[in-house]
Amino acid sequence: MTREYPERLEDLVPAFVGSLPDDPASPGKTFGYRLKEPTEGDPRGYLLYSVGLDGIDDGGAEPEYGGTDALRAGKCDGIDYVINARR
Repeated sequence: MTREYPERLEDLVPAFVGSLPDDPASPGKTFGYRLKEPTEGDPRGYLLYSVGLDGIDDGGAEPEYGGTDALRAGKCDGIDYVINARR
């Protein structure tokens, strides 16, 4: 089964959502989104993310360890908070 994801989040409006919410870490801007090629170790076809505590869009860069553990440890430079994080 092949899944097709929208090219941009804006493509979801208005067919699926009335409007896009703001990224709480970046008021006035929407969440980050980018398509990616699924791999055997990472089947996600897209990343949906917040710019995170540093307010910088790092293209969905994830911490090397433990998802939110990195944020709790204050290691927020160069990473984003990925909503559909690897499991």
